Amino acid sequence: MSIRTSKKNNNNNKQNENKKKILNNEAGGSNDNNNNNKKNLNDVIENEDGGQFWKQIITNLFEHDYISGVVIFDLNGIVITNKNINTKSFPKQGINLSKYFEKTPLGQLNKEVVANCGIELLGDGYIVEGVSKYSIYGFNSKTKCGFSLEKTKTTFILGTFNEKQDKFDAFGVIGSLANDFRAIAL
Repeated sequence: MSIRTSKKNNNNNKQNENKKKILNNEAGGSNDNNNNNKKNLNDVIENEDGGQFWKQIITNLFEHDYISGVVIFDLNGIVITNKNINTKSFPKQGINLSKYFEKTPLGQLNKEVVANCGIELLGDGYIVEGVSKYSIYGFNSKTKCGFSLEKTKTTFILGTFNEKQDKFDAFGVIGSLANDFRAIAL
């Protein structure tokens, strides 16, 4: 290996390490309590690739028509990206999605808070059907539509499906995306 190639590899390694540090530290992964120095996850990624990262993820989700809409939020509840879900009702300063995953002193999710999840996010008629550590599933029996809310280390993912789509396929697509995010610590 030549000196030139070695320097080039070192520079590439340093750039990759810097990107990881940016994503971890500035997007909220740091243990610092100074929130003023933390950047929105969306800002960090958009600076890296012009927003193509999120656009590609959203586009791929709709490839097989398993879901009807999706919103990806950062941990502050600020919309990062969305498709086919009206996000105008969500406050620009963010919505508190963490409350749905907060545990009681007994280590369980607060049933009263979780029960309102669908209604607060999507409107009347949405009833929570299932809850796990990082997932909340709901359904609207009148419209035959449903939702899945997933929590990852740095995002919340809200996916919806309509009466033409199978709810288990929809839950699977959103759950798989969340699992992918968890696996790569995104």
